[in-house]
Amino acid sequence: QLIAAANVWTIKTYGPDRVAGFSPIPAMSMDSYAAGTRYLSLLGGTCLSFYDWYCDLPPASPMTWGEQTDVPESADWYNSSYIIAWGSNVPQTRTPDAHFFTEVRYKGTKTIAITPDYSEVAKLCDQWLAPKQGT
Repeated sequence: QLIAAANVWTIKTYGPDRVAGFSPIPAMSMDSYAAGTRYLSLLGGTCLSFYDWYCDLPPASPMTWGEQTDVPESADWYNSSYIIAWGSNVPQTRTPDAHFFTEVRYKGTKTIAITPDYSEVAKLCDQWLAPKQGT
């Protein structure tokens, strides 16, 4: 009851996007991942995951491939002409590689950020799309 009351108070006072929750990676427990993610999505809260803090892997990878995946070298971004940073915050989660993300724009690569908040990666991109929470 205490946690529920705190969530209601936070939402009424500051808005639903101020409620944040950490969910384990889907490969470890689909039930706990889905329960936490669904609750926060329906509430309009912010979902945090293993990938946000450690290696910025896409959350759908374990659900799609059935195992934890790895990403290619960030220098490979130079081979792209269009990069979508979908829910990843490159300057925060891949700080040593963030310079590749900005330097690739010198050769004309277009970048877009799809994040609910105007995060660090959004200010580095040509375009920012902010999907409505829970969609």
